Amino acid sequence: DFFPPFSNSETTNICNYVAMAVLLHITGVYGDLIESQWKRHYSVKDSGNIIPGHGGLLDRFDSALIAIPMGVIYLVVANVLHI
Repeated sequence: DFFPPFSNSETTNICNYVAMAVLLHITGVYGDLIESQWKRHYSVKDSGNIIPGHGGLLDRFDSALIAIPMGVIYLVVANVLHI
């Protein structure tokens, strides 16, 4: 296997691809909304000055705050990623 932690037969399953896409889409939107709500609650307009005019560096990754952990949880629960 090219990627040892992944089993070859399960990664080719189209159901896993569709479920993962839906899960990451939904959790990405919620990650964006949650990060925006945190900023409103703490009255922070920009989370940094590294990327001027774009709300800061954290705004580039706000959807990943929830999506990446949920994606890993899905891969482990679906027995696709063996860790």
